[in-house]
Amino acid sequence: MIISSNKIIKIIKKNIEITFLFFLLLFTISSTAIYNEKKISINESYKNLINNIYFQKSISQIFDNLVPRYKNIDHKISSGETFDKILNNYSIPNEDVNQIKKKINSDYDINNLKPNLEIQITIDQSNNKKIISFLFPVSRTKKILLTRNLNNNLFEKKIIITNLNKKIVFKEGKITQSLYKTAIDLNVQPNVIIEFARIYGFQVDFQRDIRKNDNFQIMYEVFEDNDGEIFETGNIIFADLKLSGKNNALYYFEKKEVRVTTIKMVRVLKKH
Repeated sequence: MIISSNKIIKIIKKNIEITFLFFLLLFTISSTAIYNEKKISINESYKNLINNIYFQKSISQIFDNLVPRYKNIDHKISSGETFDKILNNYSIPNEDVNQIKKKINSDYDINNLKPNLEIQITIDQSNNKKIISFLFPVSRTKKILLTRNLNNNLFEKKIIITNLNKKIVFKEGKITQSLYKTAIDLNVQPNVIIEFARIYGFQVDFQRDIRKNDNFQIMYEVFEDNDGEIFETGNIIFADLKLSGKNNALYYFEKKEVRVTTIKMVRVLKKH
């Protein structure tokens, strides 16, 4: 049976909604098929790219460059730690460890490390974790700096001395809760407070004799660097602990004899 084009057009016009849905369905199926085909092609391209050896090397190089070449380490010495153990913990090559030990041994006994001193190390992570610089504290004011000479691969040693300026500090305060808390609030160093309590320990019971609103005065030495940072404290020059209105003043003096120096805090009696 042959259907004329006019009849087909009439049928389409009568069933316009069905016709539209048919073409929409046909378009959707075609688009989905094309998309899936392209998706498979794209996925294959990604797989080939990722598995490409040159691409992998490039990615590795990019991530390697994200890691800083030089790593700075600040290591505070703990009680019982050995020199070898500290460096081995950071996977330092034995060649560097042996060189450093020889350089430091002439100025310091590395078999007797002092706790709480801080070692500073700079490591080249791109060169078998070789040390570039090594700063070792002999004391709070003396340090040994070792730096690698890149020409001969050996360490060069330099002694660093921090020049300190002596300063006399005076503090006084009224005891409201405890001597220790009042002194801390006045920024008196803890070791000075302990020494203050020690020199009065033979005549004062700090639990019973000290009452609220008693007061104290203290004059002591501090040693600062050029930036004003206190490195250490010295002697207590003067101390007074006023209890129940009664002064208990002590003064520092040096008594020099042959080959002997005696340092004491003494009470000075005033004549009335």
